[in-house]
Amino acid sequence: MEIKKLIEKFLEDKCSKDELELLGRYLNSGETSEFDQEFYEKWNRQQDQFINDSKAEFLWRGIKASVIESRKSSFQRYSVVFKYAAVLLAFAATGYFILSKLNRTEELDDAITITYQDGETKKIIVGDSTNLFDKEGKILARQTKGRVDFSENQNEDVLEFSTVKVPLGKKLEVVLPDQSLIYLNGGTELRFPNSFKGMDNRTIYLSGEAYFSVFKDRNKPFIVSAGDLKTKVFGTVFNVDAFQSSSKIEVVLVEGSVGLFVEDESSPLMIKPNQLASYVLNQDITVTDVNIEDHVAWVDGVLLFRDESFSEIQRKLERHFGLTIKNYNKTIENRRFSGRFEKESLEEVLQVIQDVAPFTYEYKNQTLTIK
Repeated sequence: MEIKKLIEKFLEDKCSKDELELLGRYLNSGETSEFDQEFYEKWNRQQDQFINDSKAEFLWRGIKASVIESRKSSFQRYSVVFKYAAVLLAFAATGYFILSKLNRTEELDDAITITYQDGETKKIIVGDSTNLFDKEGKILARQTKGRVDFSENQNEDVLEFSTVKVPLGKKLEVVLPDQSLIYLNGGTELRFPNSFKGMDNRTIYLSGEAYFSVFKDRNKPFIVSAGDLKTKVFGTVFNVDAFQSSSKIEVVLVEGSVGLFVEDESSPLMIKPNQLASYVLNQDITVTDVNIEDHVAWVDGVLLFRDESFSEIQRKLERHFGLTIKNYNKTIENRRFSGRFEKESLEEVLQVIQDVAPFTYEYKNQTLTIK
């Protein structure tokens, strides 16, 4: 992408993480010929947004001080210095903003976060015991280590949504406003309202994997919307696996009963405990009997696979250890393995697999490359 288009995307706040890195390297190179009058005009329109940053303000004060010290020079010299000082500020503030935004993006990518209705995003540090506040200082949730509780807001009159994101390798418990408990697996995103007051049902939106223990309310059914598939319950325990990287959505029932539907809510497909319902886009929902532990062991921190292909195990390893796996060894892709690990390290798990199907690997920067 040519740099001028990249600059325009940046000023419109549309740059991706990689594009921010590219623009940052370009600024650091000293090549500034592409920063034409159009850029400066756009910069001036957005300058207020950047200039409020404390470090930019500090830089501006330093520049003004230098200009004041040069008052003994001619007025023409003063004007030139001020002009270039302003240009320096523009580049310095732009560079700092890009780096700050890039660093914050990287920081949030590795953290559990919550994003409020107004777009504000905050980190959730597992192990902390604290309160989460809105901009007015009102308590939105109470955090106790690895659990965030929103149940105090169940009678709120103003409907607002929050989104919790859990990165690979981490887990989080969320208590919804109705007191339903949800365990979120790594790589999962959950969107839910701050209150179910005045609503006909309790609908939440899931991308990833979550284990639900739903508070019973027969007058207000609980609905999990995962892609096209909806799971309707009144009070029960179940697991939903709905990662966007997968072509299918799976629902496993632990206890109680649930109904699944795509469009027609009036005639859902009912499943029983120890059954798995699987849905692929534009196909019928299929139901099979399963061993529940195979699908919910992750809730207890157990890495479990039973007669599964390495391609299936690969996804579990990524979520459990928080890494990316690149497999270039096609001979093990369809090999099937069984194993149960509770506290073993990544190296120990790989060693067990290597004992069955030898391979070599390299682990660097959270990326495991299998050769």
